[in-house]
Amino acid sequence: LTLNQADFVLDAGNHPPPDSVAWRPQSLPDSWPVNHAAAVAADAPGGWYRLKFHMPAGFDPLQAVYLPKLGLNAAVYLNGRWIGDGGRFSEPVARNWNRPLLFLVPPGLLQPGDNTLHLRLRSSAYTQASLHPLQIGPERLLRPQYERALFLRVTLNQTASLLIAGMGLLMLSLWWRRRQDVAYGYFGISALIWAAQSSNLYLVDVPVATAAWEIFINSSFQIFSAFLLISLLRFTAAGGRPLLPLLWFSVVASPLTQMLAPARHYLALTAFWHVCTLVCA
Repeated sequence: LTLNQADFVLDAGNHPPPDSVAWRPQSLPDSWPVNHAAAVAADAPGGWYRLKFHMPAGFDPLQAVYLPKLGLNAAVYLNGRWIGDGGRFSEPVARNWNRPLLFLVPPGLLQPGDNTLHLRLRSSAYTQASLHPLQIGPERLLRPQYERALFLRVTLNQTASLLIAGMGLLMLSLWWRRRQDVAYGYFGISALIWAAQSSNLYLVDVPVATAAWEIFINSSFQIFSAFLLISLLRFTAAGGRPLLPLLWFSVVASPLTQMLAPARHYLALTAFWHVCTLVCA
């Protein structure tokens, strides 16, 4: 079953809200910046989805709930009973924005006929909260989808981060031997920052609050890209001298403005800086 119709309510509670609260229909995928802008601006701590579905008789006894994409963390309750979550809901919130989640259904919990699934979503004004359609079905069918998504989004990125970090160390060693070739030094520093920035694609537990982590990750994108572009300009002797002050300006201004910006303007500010980086490239 693919569930793409739900009811939604803003609620920061730890348990599913009763049917008497003000649930309202919500189709999936649900993007909070688009559909719940007021909640994002106010940095509402979370919300609940209620999804009702019908199970036919004689279904496979080993069932699972598969969440292919969400932001930032989720907990799942089936027929009033908790069956799993993605980690911490207090700061620093567990980060599952790029990681699929799969939860096994305890035997006997899913009944033929009508069932209700509640999903708690926790995010931040500094992230793009969202929930995509989820699936309920036999574990033997959902497990391969989950493993494939985990490999493509997490394992490959972990491998790429190691390769990028190794490349950065190699370039720094070349620069150490040939100090006049500063292009190697810029490239090495850029690669190491790039590898650190890429950890955002697979780290679940981070050592700082969500806001501080998002500022670090988004501003480091301008820093590593500026160093990379400077190294390429120097290596190719392609000129680009008028561009250099703008690149150095972004290295300082991007983290500074992101630290000072109010939460309600943060996503728009990061989009602005990413567009500037693209134009420079």
